[in-house]
Amino acid sequence: MKLHALCASAVALALVSTPAKAELDNPTVKFIVRGTMALVVNIMCDSYEQPDGSVRSYADRLGVDFETYGPATFNGMRAQINGMKYDREALIPEVTRVVAATMDVMDKASKPWPAKKAQWCKYYGGIIVDETGMLKVKGISPKAKGDL
Repeated sequence: MKLHALCASAVALALVSTPAKAELDNPTVKFIVRGTMALVVNIMCDSYEQPDGSVRSYADRLGVDFETYGPATFNGMRAQINGMKYDREALIPEVTRVVAATMDVMDKASKPWPAKKAQWCKYYGGIIVDETGMLKVKGISPKAKGDL
C-alpha cells in the first residue's frame, strides 16, 4: 500500500510541476515573428537601429506579456545560432519553433547573399519600421502617430 501511495504522489507531483503547454494567440505570434525579424534585421543590416523601449512598446500595443515573450523570443533566436549562448530557462518551446520558422523563411529569402542584401534589408527593415516601430532608419526620427 505504501508503494501505491508513493507512486500516486509522484504522479500527482509530476502533473503539478509540469508546465502547461503554452497556447500562443495571434497577437503573441505576431510579436514573436516581428520581434525575430527586428532582431535579425538589426544584426544584418547597417542602416537600422533600435529605439530604446521600442520592443516593449510594441508588445504593449499588441497586449502581449513582454516579460515572458520578450526573453523567450530573444533566447529562442540565440538558440538557433550554433555556439551562441542563451538562457535555457527563458525558452518556451512553442516560441522557439515560431522563431526558428521565421528565421528559416528570412534565410531562404536572403539567397543569394550578399547580392540580395540591400533588397533584403529594405524589404524586412521596411516591414519592421512601418508596422512595429521596433527599428528606425539610422539618422531619421521615427514618425509620431498622426504625423502625415
